[in-house]
Amino acid sequence: MDFGQYGNTWWSRKWLETLLAGADASVVATGLRYAIREQVKSIDIVDNRVISVVKGPNGGLHNNYIVFPLFARERCEMFMSLLRQQPSEMLALNNKALNESIEILLAKSGLQLFDDPEKVKMGCDCRDPLPCKYTVATFLKIAEQANSDPGVLFKLHGMDLSMAKNFTAAPADLDAPTESSLVRTLGKASRLVDDDAAEAAPGNGRVDDLDLSEDSSASLFAGTTGSSSRTPPQQLPQFDFGEWKDYSRVLPAMLQNFPKFCPPGTSRRTLPTSWKAATSTFAATRVLTSFPSTSAHTTRRRS
Repeated sequence: MDFGQYGNTWWSRKWLETLLAGADASVVATGLRYAIREQVKSIDIVDNRVISVVKGPNGGLHNNYIVFPLFARERCEMFMSLLRQQPSEMLALNNKALNESIEILLAKSGLQLFDDPEKVKMGCDCRDPLPCKYTVATFLKIAEQANSDPGVLFKLHGMDLSMAKNFTAAPADLDAPTESSLVRTLGKASRLVDDDAAEAAPGNGRVDDLDLSEDSSASLFAGTTGSSSRTPPQQLPQFDFGEWKDYSRVLPAMLQNFPKFCPPGTSRRTLPTSWKAATSTFAATRVLTSFPSTSAHTTRRRS
Protein backbone atom coordinates (compact mmCIF):
# COMPACT_ATOMS: atom_id res chain seq x y z
CA MET A 1 0.00 0.00 0.00
CA ASP A 2 1.39 3.36 -1.05
CA PHE A 3 1.16 6.09 1.58
CA GLY A 4 3.03 8.71 -0.43
CA GLN A 5 5.06 11.19 1.58
CA TYR A 6 3.69 9.79 4.84
CA GLY A 7 5.62 6.53 4.54
CA ASN A 8 9.07 7.81 3.56
CA THR A 9 10.88 5.84 6.28
CA TRP A 10 10.76 2.12 6.96
CA TRP A 11 9.38 2.62 10.48
CA SER A 12 6.52 4.95 9.56
CA ARG A 13 5.62 2.78 6.56
CA LYS A 14 5.55 -0.40 8.66
CA TRP A 15 3.57 1.36 11.38
CA LEU A 16 0.91 2.42 8.85
CA GLU A 17 0.84 -0.96 7.11
CA THR A 18 0.27 -2.73 10.43
CA LEU A 19 -2.44 -0.37 11.66
CA LEU A 20 -4.31 -0.19 8.35
CA ALA A 21 -3.89 -3.82 7.30
CA GLY A 22 -7.65 -4.46 7.49
CA ALA A 23 -8.82 -1.03 6.30
CA ASP A 24 -10.74 -0.60 3.05
CA ALA A 25 -8.55 0.68 0.23
CA SER A 26 -11.04 3.40 -0.73
CA VAL A 27 -11.18 4.65 2.86
CA VAL A 28 -7.37 4.83 3.00
CA ALA A 29 -7.31 6.72 -0.31
CA THR A 30 -9.85 9.23 1.00
CA GLY A 31 -7.94 9.67 4.25
CA LEU A 32 -4.74 10.21 2.25
CA ARG A 33 -6.48 12.91 0.23
CA TYR A 34 -7.68 14.64 3.42
CA ALA A 35 -4.15 14.58 4.84
CA ILE A 36 -2.62 16.01 1.68
CA ARG A 37 -5.21 18.81 1.62
CA GLU A 38 -4.32 19.71 5.23
CA GLN A 39 -7.83 18.91 6.47
CA VAL A 40 -6.40 17.61 9.77
CA LYS A 41 -6.76 20.78 11.81
CA SER A 42 -5.27 19.66 15.11
CA ILE A 43 -3.61 16.67 16.77
CA ASP A 44 -3.01 16.48 20.52
CA ILE A 45 -0.98 13.62 22.00
CA VAL A 46 -1.32 13.15 25.76
CA ASP A 47 0.47 10.07 27.06
CA ASN A 48 -0.98 7.23 24.98
CA ARG A 49 -4.08 9.14 23.83
CA VAL A 50 -4.53 11.05 20.58
CA ILE A 51 -7.31 13.56 20.01
CA SER A 52 -7.68 15.14 16.57
CA VAL A 53 -10.04 17.35 14.62
CA VAL A 54 -10.49 16.68 10.89
CA LYS A 55 -12.42 18.80 8.42
CA GLY A 56 -15.02 16.92 6.36
CA PRO A 57 -15.91 17.37 2.67
CA ASN A 58 -18.75 19.76 3.51
CA GLY A 59 -16.69 21.90 5.88
CA GLY A 60 -17.91 20.25 9.07
CA LEU A 61 -15.40 19.28 11.79
CA HIS A 62 -15.17 15.72 13.04
CA ASN A 63 -13.63 14.81 16.38
CA ASN A 64 -11.92 11.48 16.79
CA TYR A 65 -9.78 9.79 19.41
CA ILE A 66 -7.20 7.00 19.38
CA VAL A 67 -5.85 5.16 22.43
CA PHE A 68 -2.69 3.05 22.14
CA PRO A 69 -1.68 0.39 24.69
CA LEU A 70 0.71 1.66 27.36
CA PHE A 71 4.13 0.03 27.74
CA ALA A 72 4.68 -1.53 31.16
CA ARG A 73 7.30 0.26 33.25
CA GLU A 74 9.37 -2.88 33.83
CA ARG A 75 9.52 -3.64 30.11
CA CYS A 76 10.44 -0.02 29.36
CA GLU A 77 13.36 -0.22 31.78
CA MET A 78 14.50 -3.49 30.23
CA PHE A 79 14.38 -1.92 26.76
CA MET A 80 16.28 1.16 27.95
CA SER A 81 18.96 -1.04 29.48
CA LEU A 82 19.36 -3.06 26.28
CA LEU A 83 19.33 0.12 24.19
CA ARG A 84 22.19 1.70 26.17
CA GLN A 85 24.32 -1.37 25.37
CA GLN A 86 23.96 -0.82 21.62
CA PRO A 87 25.99 2.23 20.46
CA SER A 88 24.72 1.91 16.89
CA GLU A 89 21.10 2.13 18.06
CA MET A 90 21.86 5.13 20.26
CA LEU A 91 23.64 6.87 17.39
CA ALA A 92 20.64 6.30 15.10
CA LEU A 93 18.25 7.72 17.70
CA ASN A 94 20.45 10.77 18.15
CA ASN A 95 20.16 11.27 14.39
CA LYS A 96 16.35 10.96 14.56
CA ALA A 97 16.32 7.53 12.92
CA LEU A 98 15.78 3.86 13.73
CA ASN A 99 17.78 0.82 12.71
CA GLU A 100 15.71 -2.21 11.75
CA SER A 101 17.66 -4.19 14.34
CA ILE A 102 15.83 -2.28 17.06
CA GLU A 103 12.96 -4.72 16.55
CA ILE A 104 15.17 -7.38 18.17
CA LEU A 105 15.54 -5.26 21.29
CA LEU A 106 11.81 -4.59 21.33
CA ALA A 107 11.04 -8.30 21.04
CA LYS A 108 13.47 -9.21 23.84
CA SER A 109 11.79 -6.57 26.03
CA GLY A 110 8.30 -7.80 25.20
CA LEU A 111 7.30 -4.51 23.55
CA GLN A 112 5.29 -4.07 20.35
CA LEU A 113 5.94 -0.78 18.60
CA PHE A 114 4.00 -1.64 15.44
CA ASP A 115 0.58 -2.14 16.94
CA ASP A 116 -1.99 -4.77 16.24
CA PRO A 117 -5.08 -2.76 15.19
CA GLU A 118 -7.24 -4.90 17.48
CA LYS A 119 -5.31 -3.55 20.49
CA VAL A 120 -5.77 0.09 19.45
CA LYS A 121 -9.01 1.75 20.57
CA MET A 122 -10.46 4.44 18.32
CA GLY A 123 -13.64 6.36 17.80
CA CYS A 124 -15.11 9.12 15.64
CA ASP A 125 -18.36 11.07 15.58
CA CYS A 126 -18.87 10.28 11.88
CA ARG A 127 -20.33 6.85 12.77
CA ASP A 128 -18.60 5.16 9.82
CA PRO A 129 -16.93 1.76 10.31
CA LEU A 130 -13.54 2.09 11.93
CA PRO A 131 -10.96 2.93 10.93
CA CYS A 132 -12.80 5.69 9.08
CA LYS A 133 -11.34 8.21 6.65
CA TYR A 134 -10.90 10.73 9.47
CA THR A 135 -8.92 8.41 11.72
CA VAL A 136 -6.87 7.29 8.69
CA ALA A 137 -6.00 10.94 7.99
CA THR A 138 -4.92 11.25 11.64
CA PHE A 139 -2.72 8.15 11.37
CA LEU A 140 -1.06 9.59 8.26
CA LYS A 141 -0.27 12.92 9.93
CA ILE A 142 1.22 11.11 12.93
CA ALA A 143 3.36 9.04 10.53
CA GLU A 144 4.52 12.29 8.93
CA GLN A 145 5.83 13.45 12.32
CA ALA A 146 7.45 10.04 12.88
CA ASN A 147 9.36 10.38 9.59
CA SER A 148 11.47 13.12 11.13
CA ASP A 149 11.27 11.92 14.74
CA PRO A 150 10.66 8.20 15.40
CA GLY A 151 10.38 8.97 19.10
CA VAL A 152 6.76 9.93 18.37
CA LEU A 153 5.88 6.24 17.94
CA PHE A 154 7.30 5.48 21.40
CA LYS A 155 5.57 8.51 22.89
CA LEU A 156 2.23 7.04 21.77
CA HIS A 157 2.87 4.23 24.26
CA GLY A 158 3.98 6.48 27.11
CA MET A 159 7.73 6.09 26.60
CA ASP A 160 10.04 9.09 26.30
CA LEU A 161 13.17 8.09 24.37
CA SER A 162 15.03 11.20 25.50
CA MET A 163 15.39 9.44 28.85
CA ALA A 164 17.66 6.86 27.21
CA LYS A 165 20.55 9.33 27.20
CA ASN A 166 20.47 9.66 30.98
CA PHE A 167 19.06 6.24 31.84
CA THR A 168 20.96 4.30 34.51
CA ALA A 169 20.01 0.70 35.17
CA ALA A 170 19.56 -0.45 38.73
CA PRO A 171 22.85 -1.75 40.17
CA ALA A 172 23.18 -5.53 39.91
CA ASP A 173 24.32 -7.60 42.87
CA LEU A 174 27.36 -9.08 41.19
CA ASP A 175 30.86 -9.91 42.35
CA ALA A 176 32.56 -7.69 39.79
CA PRO A 177 36.26 -8.34 39.07
CA THR A 178 38.61 -6.27 41.24
CA GLU A 179 41.98 -7.84 40.53
CA SER A 180 44.79 -5.76 42.04
CA SER A 181 47.35 -7.14 39.60
CA LEU A 182 47.20 -5.91 36.02
CA VAL A 183 49.27 -6.58 32.96
CA ARG A 184 50.33 -3.29 31.42
CA THR A 185 52.07 -2.90 28.12
CA LEU A 186 55.00 -0.53 28.05
CA GLY A 187 56.46 -0.05 24.58
CA LYS A 188 57.12 -3.54 23.31
CA ALA A 189 57.59 -5.17 26.72
CA SER A 190 55.17 -6.10 29.47
CA ARG A 191 55.37 -6.37 33.21
CA LEU A 192 53.09 -7.32 36.06
CA VAL A 193 52.34 -4.44 38.42
CA ASP A 194 50.03 -3.64 41.30
CA ASP A 195 47.55 -0.77 41.16
CA ASP A 196 48.95 0.60 44.41
CA ALA A 197 52.49 0.43 43.06
CA ALA A 198 51.76 1.80 39.61
CA GLU A 199 53.39 5.10 40.47
CA ALA A 200 56.16 3.65 42.63
CA ALA A 201 59.79 3.46 41.63
CA PRO A 202 60.88 0.72 39.18
CA GLY A 203 61.54 -2.61 40.77
CA ASN A 204 58.65 -2.49 43.23
CA GLY A 205 56.44 -4.76 41.05
CA ARG A 206 56.12 -8.48 41.48
CA VAL A 207 58.80 -9.15 38.90
CA ASP A 208 61.87 -7.23 37.87
CA ASP A 209 61.32 -4.58 35.21
CA LEU A 210 62.13 -5.65 31.69
CA ASP A 211 64.49 -3.80 29.45
CA LEU A 212 62.20 -1.61 27.38
CA SER A 213 64.84 -1.06 24.72
CA GLU A 214 63.92 -4.33 23.01
CA ASP A 215 61.00 -6.62 22.44
CA SER A 216 61.00 -9.26 25.15
CA SER A 217 59.46 -11.77 22.75
CA ALA A 218 62.53 -11.45 20.52
CA SER A 219 64.73 -12.83 23.29
CA LEU A 220 62.41 -15.68 24.20
CA PHE A 221 64.43 -18.21 22.24
CA ALA A 222 67.76 -16.42 22.54
CA GLY A 223 70.69 -18.76 22.93
CA THR A 224 68.91 -21.79 21.45
CA THR A 225 69.94 -23.66 18.34
CA GLY A 226 68.94 -21.85 15.16
CA SER A 227 68.32 -18.54 16.90
CA SER A 228 69.53 -15.49 15.04
CA SER A 229 69.17 -13.19 18.07
CA ARG A 230 72.35 -12.16 19.91
CA THR A 231 70.41 -10.80 22.87
CA PRO A 232 71.03 -12.76 26.08
CA PRO A 233 68.00 -14.61 27.51
CA GLN A 234 65.74 -12.57 29.79
CA GLN A 235 63.14 -13.59 32.32
CA LEU A 236 59.55 -13.13 31.13
CA PRO A 237 56.70 -12.27 33.52
CA GLN A 238 55.42 -15.28 35.45
CA PHE A 239 51.66 -15.38 36.03
CA ASP A 240 50.25 -17.34 38.93
CA PHE A 241 46.80 -18.13 37.60
CA GLY A 242 46.01 -20.06 40.75
CA GLU A 243 45.65 -16.73 42.60
CA TRP A 244 43.06 -15.39 40.16
CA LYS A 245 39.41 -15.62 41.16
CA ASP A 246 36.86 -17.64 39.20
CA TYR A 247 34.68 -15.17 37.29
CA SER A 248 33.02 -17.71 35.02
CA ARG A 249 29.68 -16.84 36.64
CA VAL A 250 30.15 -13.08 36.64
CA LEU A 251 31.57 -12.44 33.16
CA PRO A 252 28.50 -13.64 31.20
CA ALA A 253 26.33 -11.11 33.02
CA MET A 254 28.73 -8.32 32.05
CA LEU A 255 28.51 -9.03 28.32
CA GLN A 256 26.23 -7.25 25.90
CA ASN A 257 23.22 -9.19 24.67
CA PHE A 258 24.36 -9.22 21.05
CA PRO A 259 28.14 -8.72 20.88
CA LYS A 260 29.69 -8.48 17.43
CA PHE A 261 31.72 -11.64 17.94
CA CYS A 262 28.51 -13.63 18.67
CA PRO A 263 25.50 -12.24 16.74
CA PRO A 264 23.15 -15.14 17.71
CA GLY A 265 23.33 -13.96 21.32
CA THR A 266 24.59 -17.26 22.77
CA SER A 267 27.79 -15.83 24.23
CA ARG A 268 26.48 -15.84 27.79
CA ARG A 269 25.83 -19.58 27.55
CA THR A 270 29.10 -20.55 25.86
CA LEU A 271 31.46 -18.30 27.84
CA PRO A 272 31.63 -20.52 30.97
CA THR A 273 32.67 -23.49 28.81
CA SER A 274 35.34 -21.41 27.07
CA TRP A 275 36.55 -20.09 30.43
CA LYS A 276 37.06 -23.63 31.77
CA ALA A 277 38.89 -24.63 28.58
CA ALA A 278 41.19 -21.61 28.87
CA THR A 279 41.87 -22.43 32.53
CA SER A 280 42.91 -25.96 31.55
CA THR A 281 45.20 -24.53 28.86
CA PHE A 282 46.89 -22.21 31.35
CA ALA A 283 47.40 -25.09 33.75
CA ALA A 284 48.95 -27.18 30.97
CA THR A 285 51.24 -24.28 30.08
CA ARG A 286 52.54 -24.12 33.64
CA VAL A 287 53.37 -27.85 33.51
CA LEU A 288 55.23 -27.53 30.21
CA THR A 289 57.47 -24.78 31.55
CA SER A 290 58.97 -27.25 34.02
CA PHE A 291 60.41 -29.39 31.19
CA PRO A 292 63.72 -28.64 29.41
CA SER A 293 63.54 -26.66 26.19
CA THR A 294 63.01 -28.62 22.97
CA SER A 295 66.35 -27.64 21.50
CA ALA A 296 68.30 -28.62 24.63
CA HIS A 297 66.45 -31.96 24.84
CA THR A 298 67.21 -32.68 21.18
CA THR A 299 70.91 -31.85 21.70
CA ARG A 300 71.21 -34.32 24.56
CA ARG A 301 69.61 -37.07 22.47
CA ARG A 302 72.04 -36.47 19.57
CA SER A 303 75.04 -36.54 21.92
